[in-house]
Amino acid sequence: MTNKETLGSAPIVIGDDVRYSPDDLLLPKQYHKYIENIIIPNGILMDRVEKMAYDIRKAYKNREVHCLCLLKGSRSFFSALFQHLAKLSLYDEEATCPPFFEHYLRVSSCVGTESTNQLKVVSDDLSCLRGKDVLIVEDIIDTGLTLTELQKYLQQFEPKSVRIATLTLKRTERSNGQSADFVGFSLPDKWVIGFSFDCNQMFRDMPHVCTLSDNGRKLLGLKG
Repeated sequence: MTNKETLGSAPIVIGDDVRYSPDDLLLPKQYHKYIENIIIPNGILMDRVEKMAYDIRKAYKNREVHCLCLLKGSRSFFSALFQHLAKLSLYDEEATCPPFFEHYLRVSSCVGTESTNQLKVVSDDLSCLRGKDVLIVEDIIDTGLTLTELQKYLQQFEPKSVRIATLTLKRTERSNGQSADFVGFSLPDKWVIGFSFDCNQMFRDMPHVCTLSDNGRKLLGLKG
């Protein structure tokens, strides 16, 4: 499932020169020393997630959909998406099943900051996915290695279909070509933090998506 056309609207492209100062919007004071710029304010994030929920509902119509939330990164995105999908179902008088079923997976393909192709999956029994439409909910596609391996892993459960919704897709030469069916934003090849994105388990409580500064990388002991 690489280099595919999206089922939803085309992603919003965040240009390489798009930036808001950390002083322009409200951010936790303790994080200012790590931040280069804000690139997606929270208001734009929330509006875009609502549009993605609409596109997903439109694509699946009145079908049973099993959503896989990839912990921990996708939690904020999944939660916002859940709220909008549930809201949309309130106004669908033809609905005969819940807007979606939730499943949570802990997927790991990296140690520290280095990606590997060794996939580890921790989850409940996924045999219930047999013959079902499955939607993987991810926060970011960077190299694409994790999602490529996860799709292979899921085939043992014989789902009817497997699609992907990602909040962001990074424009990077490291990509293996993996894309998604529903994409929120196209990001420059920079280290992003905030909302869904962490670094060493920090920054997920920030409301906006920001880029990590050179000073922030030094403070966190990151190389490269």
